Amino acid sequence: MSSLTFKVSDSAPEVIRNILLSRGWQEIDEDDQYHYHHLWWKIARFRLNDIQYALPWQYFNHFPNANIITRKDTLTRNLKRMKAIYGTIFDYFPTSFNLPNEYTRFVREFSSRRSNHQQQQPQEQQSQSNDLQLTNLWICKPADLSRGRGIFIFKDLTELTYDCSAVVQQYITNPLLISGYKFDLRLYVVVTSFHPLTIYVYRDGLVRFSTDKFNLSCLKNVYSHLTNTSINKHGPSYSKDKDVLGPGCKWTFSQLWNYLHNRNIDTHDIWLKINTIVILTLLTQAPTVPQVSNCFELYGFDILIDDNLKPWLLEVNFSPALSFDCQTDLEVKVPLLNDLFDVLGFGEVEKLFKTTNNDSNNASHDQQGQQSSHDNKPIQLTTGDHSGYVKYDSCDSEDHELVEEVEVNDKARRKILRDKKHQHRQSSNIDSQLSSKTTITQRKSSTKLPHIAPNRRNLTTTQHQNLNKYPTLSNIQDIPTQVVNKMTGNRQKRRQTRQQQNQQIRMILDRWRTDAKSINQIGNYVKIFPFNQATIKSSKGDTIDSKTIIRELIKVNKQLLSALSVNSLKQANNQLAGLF
Repeated sequence: MSSLTFKVSDSAPEVIRNILLSRGWQEIDEDDQYHYHHLWWKIARFRLNDIQYALPWQYFNHFPNANIITRKDTLTRNLKRMKAIYGTIFDYFPTSFNLPNEYTRFVREFSSRRSNHQQQQPQEQQSQSNDLQLTNLWICKPADLSRGRGIFIFKDLTELTYDCSAVVQQYITNPLLISGYKFDLRLYVVVTSFHPLTIYVYRDGLVRFSTDKFNLSCLKNVYSHLTNTSINKHGPSYSKDKDVLGPGCKWTFSQLWNYLHNRNIDTHDIWLKINTIVILTLLTQAPTVPQVSNCFELYGFDILIDDNLKPWLLEVNFSPALSFDCQTDLEVKVPLLNDLFDVLGFGEVEKLFKTTNNDSNNASHDQQGQQSSHDNKPIQLTTGDHSGYVKYDSCDSEDHELVEEVEVNDKARRKILRDKKHQHRQSSNIDSQLSSKTTITQRKSSTKLPHIAPNRRNLTTTQHQNLNKYPTLSNIQDIPTQVVNKMTGNRQKRRQTRQQQNQQIRMILDRWRTDAKSINQIGNYVKIFPFNQATIKSSKGDTIDSKTIIRELIKVNKQLLSALSVNSLKQANNQLAGLF
């Protein structure tokens, strides 16, 4: 194969296949065991054997054991553990409890919040207060479901029902609204290595809106409180031209940043805090991921911004949706994937194949030009009886097809013709003798002779062709040695060529990994970690120094947040290796 090859699972988005084919890749069947793939893309996780026995130049779109943060219950457990160790820097996740294990703790917290709120209110206002307006609202999410399935909001313990592992989370009642509509951010994050930890964030993403205006008096309206596209695209207001938002339920990041800039909101602080959330969250699971060099992971981080401009992490998605529901999806996801393959280094490999294919095409054109004058001439065969040439049209039908089947030099052609003509005459004599004997026998006796299958060696070429779908030679010794050598030699050459190409691919990818360490932005992906020498040293090898990384994050955040203007903010941000 003269191109990069890939496998995709049946459930994988069609856009993956289309983009790779448009880049010149070749698809092979997922069950094909005879051809090697350079990229295997699946929605589900891979078996450990698939990755352990892979070759160095074969890539997989999932790390082993890299889905700890993509389950709501394990994400809650890990973030609570890190907050207990390192303090308030992990205070970006709403108060959460895993059910049923932490049900008792949740009931205690629920009751404590309600009693504290009642004590803070004057007695005359308690009767007029609306419980829906209180901070004691909670949202229940199944631990292992996506796309908004099974989610509901409740304000009383009697409303809490669940039949599977679930997470109850404090509901954020003060989200930042745009024209009265709630929204969250779908941020795309790529991890190319966990050892050392290397994180890229895509600068553009999706802003997902609810299709009904935010209203705490109606908690059961999913079109008002949930921003999942899979839910809101079925809402009654989805196609309506909504104020400021327009039709649909999605914006790009650039639309959101322009909207906030026009209202004098500094988006640099928001972006810095979001990047800090991404780094800290991935830091919680990095030590548990084994050290492999031919995997990558694309995550979907869901971020909510409240009216104090504080970003909150809602959840992390494994294999985020890459399908198209609207034009906004097309504008974001196609460049996202093209840039992703460049981040992995396949763009450099594609240049090698383009150069090789161009050289081979030029060589074939030159060879065709040199042989064009010979192509129009009839093929001439030298016989043993005449010193002249026998033209192609004067050959027997058997010899004519034989010449088309085997292309050898004139000496081999003469030998084949001589043997075949001798065989033809011999078979004709035998057939005539058999026919004469049969006639004599029939005259002597009226009894029919049993049918005797003719010897395959005595069959004529025409009979061979009738017995077989394709013309073949009767014995292996009839095939000229030069033809056999040519066939086996071509197979060996193709195998050697593939091996050489794969070695070149490995060298290019290894060199790219080294060069990419000093590149801060590839396409629209920005490297946010590591961002200085201290974090580089802290994430080398099998162990990760989380304490040093968190200390550096706190230091850099203080420097950036203390800047008085965007220009000074960018100057202080130089050590972040292109964080913005």
